[in-house]
Amino acid sequence: MKTNYLKTRKQELLSLKPNWDDKEAEPVSESAFKNLEEFLKNMPKLGQPVISPCPDGSIDAYWPPRKLPYQIAYMLINFTPEDGDSEYYVMFTDGHDKSGFLNNNQISLDL
Repeated sequence: MKTNYLKTRKQELLSLKPNWDDKEAEPVSESAFKNLEEFLKNMPKLGQPVISPCPDGSIDAYWPPRKLPYQIAYMLINFTPEDGDSEYYVMFTDGHDKSGFLNNNQISLDL
């Protein structure tokens, strides 16, 4: 995994101020980023996602269509702050999909 990208992106996102989108967005939560880092540590085969801020202080991690393990075509996870649940959506190469919630205290995904 490209840790420089992750480190740089973390610094960029955590430096966002309130109203960063000019529409009253909240700053990105450090705990949301911690949940992402924990997930990446538990699921190293997934590789590096594209990471984007969300107006509620959460972050989206998106794995675009490419060669992913587990017959995954693409995947999106919204990592929420604190101990809440993060929401995920996975599309598999055979066309079926899976969605649900990840408990941020047990951050891994059963694929």
